[in-house]
Amino acid sequence: MRGVQSIAVALSVLLTGCGGGGGGGGGTSSPSPTAAFETGEYNAQYGLGIVRAAYSYLRGATGAGVSVAVIDTGLDTTHPDLAGRVAAGGFDFVANSATVTDPNGHGTHVTGLIAANRDGTGMHGVAYGAQVVPLRFLNAAGSGTSNDAALAYNRAVALGVRIINNSWGSTGQVTGTTAVQFAAAEPNLLAAVQNADTNNAISVFAAGNGVQIFGTTVGFANPTVEAGLPHLFPALADTWVAVVAVDRNGNLPTFSSQCGVAASWCIAAPGGGTAAGTAIYSTAAGGGYTLYSGTSMAAPQVSGALALLRQLFPTLTAQQIVARLFLAANRNGQYGNSTIFGQGLLDIERATLPLGSLGIAIAGGTLTGLGISGISFGPAFGNGLEESLAGRTMVVFDSVDRAKFAVRVGDLARPTAAAFSAQDRLPVFGLTPRTQSLHVGRAEAAFAFAATASAPAAPSAVSAFTLSLPTYTGPRLSLSYATDPALAFRMGDTAVASQALAAPAALAVPYLQLFDRAVGAAAATSFGTVRAGAFVHRSDADDIDAGGGMVEWRSPATNRGAVALQLGTVFERDTVLGTRGTGAFATDGGTRTTFWGVTADLAVTPRVRLIGAAYQGATHTVPAGPSLIDRMSTVATNAVAVGVVATDWWAPGDRAGVIANQPLRVTKGTATLSLATGMDGAGQVSATAVEAGLSPSGQEVDLQAFYQRTTGALTLSSSALVRRQPGHVRANGPEAAALVRLQLAF
Repeated sequence: MRGVQSIAVALSVLLTGCGGGGGGGGGTSSPSPTAAFETGEYNAQYGLGIVRAAYSYLRGATGAGVSVAVIDTGLDTTHPDLAGRVAAGGFDFVANSATVTDPNGHGTHVTGLIAANRDGTGMHGVAYGAQVVPLRFLNAAGSGTSNDAALAYNRAVALGVRIINNSWGSTGQVTGTTAVQFAAAEPNLLAAVQNADTNNAISVFAAGNGVQIFGTTVGFANPTVEAGLPHLFPALADTWVAVVAVDRNGNLPTFSSQCGVAASWCIAAPGGGTAAGTAIYSTAAGGGYTLYSGTSMAAPQVSGALALLRQLFPTLTAQQIVARLFLAANRNGQYGNSTIFGQGLLDIERATLPLGSLGIAIAGGTLTGLGISGISFGPAFGNGLEESLAGRTMVVFDSVDRAKFAVRVGDLARPTAAAFSAQDRLPVFGLTPRTQSLHVGRAEAAFAFAATASAPAAPSAVSAFTLSLPTYTGPRLSLSYATDPALAFRMGDTAVASQALAAPAALAVPYLQLFDRAVGAAAATSFGTVRAGAFVHRSDADDIDAGGGMVEWRSPATNRGAVALQLGTVFERDTVLGTRGTGAFATDGGTRTTFWGVTADLAVTPRVRLIGAAYQGATHTVPAGPSLIDRMSTVATNAVAVGVVATDWWAPGDRAGVIANQPLRVTKGTATLSLATGMDGAGQVSATAVEAGLSPSGQEVDLQAFYQRTTGALTLSSSALVRRQPGHVRANGPEAAALVRLQLAF
């Protein structure tokens, strides 16, 4: 009986620092990403925090470019905090004048909650970049006619305003009247709101503050007639929003009406409370600021939120904007009670985020899931596409209403991990695979046994099988299973055993490295000068992923060495030089790579040999469909290796060497991508074509040294590896690894 005992160690380090690691307690937490927006001015109007408005500001939403009509008591247009926020077209229907004032103050307070400037003074509105159109129909006492309200509505629609705030309403609940009665009593107002609905305008109404009972205002179980109008005319519901109030603690104050029969088009927002310190702070007529409470204060915060959504999602219809507002509302805890809170509490952060799943638009407007879309590059590409697409964005669409969001395209390109794993290499490093041969006549069958991490010294699992047969025509035929054809034709095979190197791929045919577990057939002439092989690679699912073939002519070996010329072809079905795309980056169109190489194994002295190789290849792809990648040019690649090997260098029978190589690298090639820029209401996608380079930013060069020596029953194997710009990424710092094995045979 003979046995083998091995001791092996590995060391892997990065030669450049990569930043600090995680520590224990005592650290400081990172500031909130919204901290820059949560200023004293922001906090002065506490409702902004309750509805989480700062998150929309972080995403660039301010309401810019959006106008909101405020049908109310008018506006103090000279208020400093409203400078630049008042759009042309306002009108005073009480005084029949184009000059709008506010003798009551209610309208100015409401307007500030929508659009007061973010200028470091006082407070600011939800949509501090929006414009407001003041339309006065209420007099100094706060009363007005429905006919004037109808005129204000029609003027807003005629001006192109698509958000109309109404912090007013009649007394009584909507359940106290019928559709017939309302149509007969208020035909002009009904026609005006129906006209607004037809013209894609959203109507926002305060739900009402109930009635005074023994000095306390008690809200109704249902909103006012105006806020609850879709209860009488259901066709209005898709563009209607009724708003109930919550106080500083998020509870319904006693004065606020409930959603009741309006639950399906009703939402809650901060409107103040009855306790001290719970009123809402906003602009006052005549300058300065004041405190009010009521559903009148809740409604404009919803109108401001709608302005933010209009800016972020300009292609959505009024119906889609309203649906998004409701779907994003907070329904946790008490807000799940639709009788009181309808759709829940206003949540601007969630409303500005994707709802449902995100999809990438490709040919014909088809949405392919963003989560399943990406492209993982083989090592030859490095970070080429990622670098080319840096800063480039495309729009993606959510599955709820196809609202669009911008994503960085480069984030979907994932370079293959470049780090060398000494721990993965260690179990088989320095071990000559055990083989067992069986001869039957002139045929020979060979079994190789795998070394594993659990039993590296006594490998037992069959890892490969080769059957070698003679033929009547002279060449010898071999059939193999689970072998690595990348090493089958490697140069220097008599000078350096692959198991002696930390990175054996340095001496392998780079284009055959896809076939690390292949089924193959090879033939060689009787003189050994011509070898040919064909290989098929199977995936874990046992599908054929790739195949290839190669022919090599090798000069007859002499004491001066030998030179070989190689020509081969590789076919891939789902990959491009090991690059695999999924989802919208599908790469399943098929790939063919043709390559040639020259290798040399030359004797410099009787004990020193020079080995070298150079490879060049061209890869052609067939477009996959549907995919963001419209086409890919011919991709040029190369690889180079050179080394010096010495025998009997330190002691008789030892072997040492140094090998430098550039792994397979893309030198030229482009991909043309079709990146969506928008989608119209009919689902037609607009896109722009972008040509991106595929060459990586860096050029990896590996340098490794090895030393092997056997003394009696003891074998020493050692190898050190240094990688410059690993993965062909210029920004990657160098890394190093060393492996040592002592093996004792007994």
